[in-house]
Amino acid sequence: SVDIEKYAGGRDIRASFGFPAGATIIATIGQISHRKGMDVFLDMAARLRATRPSLRFLIVGPGAKGEAEYGRTFDQRLRDEFRDDVR
Repeated sequence: SVDIEKYAGGRDIRASFGFPAGATIIATIGQISHRKGMDVFLDMAARLRATRPSLRFLIVGPGAKGEAEYGRTFDQRLRDEFRDDVR
């Protein structure tokens, strides 16, 4: 668990992403690539969301060079499975 307030610099991180105050956020930070397992993160998010709809998920990172097809597939999956939550 990370105390995001420590790194927020006075900003309301949850509000900046449209998350409710006090929301539990599960995040991953890293390159969007097969090697980093971002598809595994989406699998986990989908399973957890089915039983805990109040959870919020945050993915931060650039796309990987040389993995354009993976990036497009990842992007499409986000829009298909999490369409109401993509920002």
